Amino acid sequence: MNPLSLRAMMPQLPDDVGAHVAAQALLGKAVEAEMMMDSFIAARLGRSTYEVLLLQSKAICQLSISVKIGLLEEIMGAEGWDDDFPFVVPVLRALFGLRNKLAHSIPYFIDGTNQDEVTANLWSSRRGNVKIEQVKVSTIVGLVHSAAHVTSVDMEFLHVRALPEEYWSAE
Repeated sequence: MNPLSLRAMMPQLPDDVGAHVAAQALLGKAVEAEMMMDSFIAARLGRSTYEVLLLQSKAICQLSISVKIGLLEEIMGAEGWDDDFPFVVPVLRALFGLRNKLAHSIPYFIDGTNQDEVTANLWSSRRGNVKIEQVKVSTIVGLVHSAAHVTSVDMEFLHVRALPEEYWSAE
């Protein structure tokens, strides 16, 4: 059995409930990842603890996700950290791409007829153009697991590297 199968993780839940739980978990990981990106970027760009806090609370939070990911990628590349943490940027791009799909659409049909795969059909409309996309729930669950690792391990290590020396010297 596929370890990322929704049925393996939550066999007692109906397909539509399990799909909504997976979508909510992904949205929660996206919020956590965005807060960590804000903190990391501010920590790297600020010269003092005060500047880090000011950047994080007043400036970085105003930027779009794509700009934040671009800054993160630029900082990691400039410091050579992208070699140590090669999955951070790709996972964050995938996470926020799927987050946008989920946030700007309506799941109108959850199909669980295939025993190993539950699929959510997402309906969205932009400027009169209707778009219907299918997203496998195992894709959502897999991305939640990847994002959990990136936010709880990789971003934590990056944050420690990014903080100014003043933070660690307690001056």
